[in-house]
Amino acid sequence: MSTNTKPLSPKQLRFCREYVIDYNGTQAAIRSGYSKKTANEQSAQLLAKLSIQEEVSRLKSLQYKRLQMSADEVLAELSLIARADLAQAFEPDGNLKPIHSMPDSIRRALSGIDTEELFDGQGEEREMVGFTKKIKLFDKIRALGYLGEHFGMFKGENAGGVQIFTQMGAVKVGGKELKIEIG
Repeated sequence: MSTNTKPLSPKQLRFCREYVIDYNGTQAAIRSGYSKKTANEQSAQLLAKLSIQEEVSRLKSLQYKRLQMSADEVLAELSLIARADLAQAFEPDGNLKPIHSMPDSIRRALSGIDTEELFDGQGEEREMVGFTKKIKLFDKIRALGYLGEHFGMFKGENAGGVQIFTQMGAVKVGGKELKIEIG
């Protein structure tokens, strides 16, 4: 904290600790004991104060030191998601591999696995007849977009002729837009 600012109150310190959890000022204010009715205004006022900004910055720095995640690691994870080959999640016969048998690159690109048991009959006559497993990968288009932005691939209309719009699910190639249905 700079020498020109007065010390934070315990409530303000709690707000700072709560804020760096999810960066939601209103919720941080509520969790810190401020009124729900005025939490939005309180958080805006708090975040405008230099002493609060300095404490939040200090806490963010501590988080970074604890996590020790470099920009290269973030880019490597995005690259992993962008390059994930779903076929590596399956056995040659088409069955889903057990999670521990999947390559690490696929496991790290998975955002979830849902299993639905299928039954026949009712009551005590009910018998399991099978199951359905669904796997979901993190958004490949979004990962490619982040990587492309990071490497400056999509700057301006003439940057290789490619632009990705993740919200619309469209790709622009050479000035022509191709619609992609995602999901």
